[in-house]
Amino acid sequence: MFDMGLIKKISPIIDASKITNGLFAVATAKAEPGKMEEALSALAKIPEIRNVYGMSGEHNILFTVFASGLDELQTLMSSTISSIPDVSSVTYNVVARVVKDEPNVAIRPGQFVRLTCDTCGQEIKGEPVTLLVGDRNRYFCCKPCLTEYKERYGGKITKLSLESK
Repeated sequence: MFDMGLIKKISPIIDASKITNGLFAVATAKAEPGKMEEALSALAKIPEIRNVYGMSGEHNILFTVFASGLDELQTLMSSTISSIPDVSSVTYNVVARVVKDEPNVAIRPGQFVRLTCDTCGQEIKGEPVTLLVGDRNRYFCCKPCLTEYKERYGGKITKLSLESK
């Protein structure tokens, strides 16, 4: 699933309620439609901000914050976030209790994984062409991309295939 890009990383899930001297907040803000990407990128660079989402609607940005306390949260909101160009109408609420906190995505029947070609990076439509390299599958949109991949990485493919036996 790493190879397909479905799993980005594996990390521990920490129960925020067990952390002393910290609080979790959910915030929204407005960004002008033409400046949305810049605003999202600027928010994503702030270490205390844990998640950033672009949304539809008037408040088109949602983000979560973990701060050491109210003073830090208020400073972050009034100084750091308010100084980001094209971000306005910042509102936030401190989370008092978490009832359910699940991972963001659950794959259900009828949903599929979007694959991209390991050579050209294009989305694979239909059945992929595959190549087993070592103990991992590589995915391609067409036979010419498979051929190009083999030409580019032929020596490494052979080495990995021998090591996995």
